[in-house]
Amino acid sequence: NQGLTDHCINCRPCHIMNGYGGAGTLSDGKYMLTGVDQLTGTTIDLTGIDAAYPISRIAPYAFDDFSGLSPYGSGKKLDDKLDATDPGSRVYMLDHVTEVVIPSSVEEIGYSAFEGMQNVRHIGFAEGSQLKRIGAYAFANIGYSLPYEDDAKVVVDIPVGVTDIGAYAFQSARVQSVVLPDSVDTIGTGLFHECTYLEQVTLPQGLPVLPERMFYDCRHLKKVTNLEIVAGRVTYIGEYAFYQSGGDFVYDAAADYVENPVTLTALNCTRIGESAFCGCGLIKSFEGPKVTSMGRKSFYQAVNLETVELPLMTEIPEQSFYYCHKLKDVKIPSVITIGASAFAMNNMMRSAGNPAEYLLEFELPESVT
Repeated sequence: NQGLTDHCINCRPCHIMNGYGGAGTLSDGKYMLTGVDQLTGTTIDLTGIDAAYPISRIAPYAFDDFSGLSPYGSGKKLDDKLDATDPGSRVYMLDHVTEVVIPSSVEEIGYSAFEGMQNVRHIGFAEGSQLKRIGAYAFANIGYSLPYEDDAKVVVDIPVGVTDIGAYAFQSARVQSVVLPDSVDTIGTGLFHECTYLEQVTLPQGLPVLPERMFYDCRHLKKVTNLEIVAGRVTYIGEYAFYQSGGDFVYDAAADYVENPVTLTALNCTRIGESAFCGCGLIKSFEGPKVTSMGRKSFYQAVNLETVELPLMTEIPEQSFYYCHKLKDVKIPSVITIGASAFAMNNMMRSAGNPAEYLLEFELPESVT
C-alpha cells in the first residue's frame, strides 16, 4: 500500500514490474498505474505486468518529470526519503530512462502521464494496442534534455485505434516526425505547440478541425502530409494554428527551408482565426470560396504565399498580408473595407530579385468604400 488513494492496494503488479515497485488501484479486474517508487535501468517495460491484472489506464502524472507520486511538490532528490502521503514529496528519479514500452491492454493515457521525461528517446506500444485516448500534456516536454550535438530526437509510435488526443499533448516535445493514424478524429488545442524540432507530420485524412495553436512555432516543420485533404474538410482554421510553422520571423528562413509549399483549397472553411498562418512558410496558395470572416494578421509574413482567392470576403483586417513579399495575385472581389497595413511591406525584397515576381499592380473594386 503506497498510501496514494483510499483504494490503493498492495497488489501483486506493484512488485513485479521488472524489479521496481509501483502503485495503483484495482477495479473490476483492471489496474490503473499511478506511479513507481523505485527504478533501475533505462527502460520502463510495462508489458511485464501479470496478465491477471492488465493495466487499462496510466494515471495522470504517473511518469512525469518527477516520480508521478504526486502532481504537487518541492522536488526532492533521489536519495531523499520518499513519503508518498506527503503532497510535497516528489523525487527526481526518471532522468536516466530512455525508453518506455506500453502494454496492449492500456486504453487510456492520463494527462501529463509522461510529461517532462527529459532523456527518453522512444515511447512504444506492444502489438495489438487497445489505446483509445491520450490525455492533455501526456508527452509534453519529453526529451528536452537530450544533447543538442548528437541530433537526438524522440520517437512516439501512436498506434492505430487512437481516437482522441488531448490539448498540448506534445507541447515542446523533442519529436522530429509524428504519424497520427486515420482513427484519430478529435485533437485538442496546441497539439504540437512549440515543437521546434518537428519536421514532418502525417494528419488523419478525416480530421474535422485545425484547432488553435496546432503547429505554433514549429519553425522547422517541412511537410504536413494530408494537409490539403484536411483543409478541404474543415469549417474553421484556428487562431495561430500555423503560427511561424516552417518559418522564422527573425531570419525569414521559410523561403528556402520549405522545399515544396502547398496549395490549400479550403472548400468548406468559413472562418480563419487571428494569425492562423502568421509567419508560415508551408503554403504558396490559398483559396477559400466560402470564407467570410478572417482575423487580423491571418497571413502576416507568410513568406511563400504567392496567390490568394477569397471571393466572399468583404473586409480585409489590418496587417492581413503584411510582408508577404512573394505575393503576386490577390482576388478578393467583394471587399468593402481594407484595414491598416493590410498589404504593407510586400515589395521589400524587390531589390534582391526580379521585380516581375512581386505584386506590382493593385486594382480596387468599386465595392470599396
